[in-house]
Amino acid sequence: MIIPLKSLERSLHERCHKIGISCIQWNPQQRERMAQIVLVQLEAAVSKTFAQYLNKLQGLGQLDRVVIDECHTVLDSKPDFRPEMRKAGAVMMERGVQMVYLTATLSPSKEDEFMDIMKV
Repeated sequence: MIIPLKSLERSLHERCHKIGISCIQWNPQQRERMAQIVLVQLEAAVSKTFAQYLNKLQGLGQLDRVVIDECHTVLDSKPDFRPEMRKAGAVMMERGVQMVYLTATLSPSKEDEFMDIMKV
């Protein structure tokens, strides 16, 4: 799950553990760790190290989907602010796995613009 906010990442991690879902926060120094949910920040999600980790998961048949949370933020910012958000959609789509985009604030009138930016 790609998370744009560190505080949200910590909160999701805690909530998963409370209800018994195995969940880890991505750490490139601990690439061997596995869990049902892997939380990763935008900048790390498009890195070579994380791509290698995803390759491993795909090879083991353990990568079911990629979730991008708070995806509306790509529309709330200029292209030069956190450009990784714009890259993440295209990079993950290349994997050929199901993509899930989560937001509570993307209006229907902005969906086409969102899809264009995310290369969906």
